Amino acid sequence: MVIVLVAVFFERCCPEPISDLPGRAERPKAVGLVRADVSGLDVARLASEIPCYAAHLGYRWIYTVRPPERIPDPVGYALGIADGLRAAALVVPDEAHVDHNPARICTAFDLATLRPPTLRPRGGPPKNVAPRTSPMHDCTWEPEQLSWDAARLLWTIHRECLPGCRAQLAASAALSATED
Repeated sequence: MVIVLVAVFFERCCPEPISDLPGRAERPKAVGLVRADVSGLDVARLASEIPCYAAHLGYRWIYTVRPPERIPDPVGYALGIADGLRAAALVVPDEAHVDHNPARICTAFDLATLRPPTLRPRGGPPKNVAPRTSPMHDCTWEPEQLSWDAARLLWTIHRECLPGCRAQLAASAALSATED
């Protein structure tokens, strides 16, 4: 049942991946990185866009790293996690999240940036990617995993929706699960 729900999420989130990779199991893994010191108040919104963008590029999103602010090298911290998870790509909102040093990432991983939408393959030149809109305002979107602040943002957007709004239900479920 859980596998079906996850598959439905990705079909709604990104119905047509631009990659021609055949199945979900064969898709390379991707890890996201969102830094609070760079993103400011947009952390939740940016973190919610990464799984969809990774799927759009043909990757299987595993986890989004949000390093603690006390970490002296947040990029190295994220690279260590990505390496431990055997990820093929690191997905970031923009190059500021990797200290404007994409070469550091591209020695071991592909680097995908949301803004501008670019994919830098490991050891290759950057490629422009067709942009994709965020599903935050889509009432049929059912995210599989929400942090508290992402759930709060989604709830704020959809609190006035009709009772059948799936995004509102997902946000309220995530918020009620964290109230314990």
